[in-house]
Amino acid sequence: MKFLNQKIELENQKRASLVAMAGYAESLKNLKIEEGNATLSVDSLHSAIDALGKIIGTLTNASLFWDQMSNYCGRMTNEGFQRDIEDLKELDAKDRLAEYQAPEFMKTFLIYMCQWVALNGLSGDYLKSAGAAQAKAVKYLQDSPTIEEAIRRAPELAKNLSSIVEQDLSESRRATIELEQQRALIEQARAA
Repeated sequence: MKFLNQKIELENQKRASLVAMAGYAESLKNLKIEEGNATLSVDSLHSAIDALGKIIGTLTNASLFWDQMSNYCGRMTNEGFQRDIEDLKELDAKDRLAEYQAPEFMKTFLIYMCQWVALNGLSGDYLKSAGAAQAKAVKYLQDSPTIEEAIRRAPELAKNLSSIVEQDLSESRRATIELEQQRALIEQARAA
């Protein structure tokens, strides 16, 4: 559950960064070339510094997320249900079968399996998102214009940035809804 909450928090931070980028894109759209290259350069530098700060925060949170994910997987592998299984191995086959058929054991097993499925889903989604983000960043770097071209095309690029940010915001909202649904299912399984 802790990991779902952390993933939801990461999505919230991503949305906050996207909203800040949308504001910057809006200011670029309205910027006139006659205002001078210095103003554009300073504004761009401030935005780049702000974006890098948010990237550092996001990467730090991602590192923390994966460290905690590793610790949690280690605990699931070596404690709780796994220890119960080891203890049951000492029983004879008839008693062990009776234990396996007990409702409490089945409930514990179901919760255990749900936790592994949730972890698998979270990590798989996270890896897909990270891969897509990396591919997107590489494409942006390859497609980036020269400084002179960027200054000339700033309003047009800002419009494109706005549409990209809106799309990313929409995807982030969708991801948050899916995570909230997963959290509800886990809470429901725990309550059962």
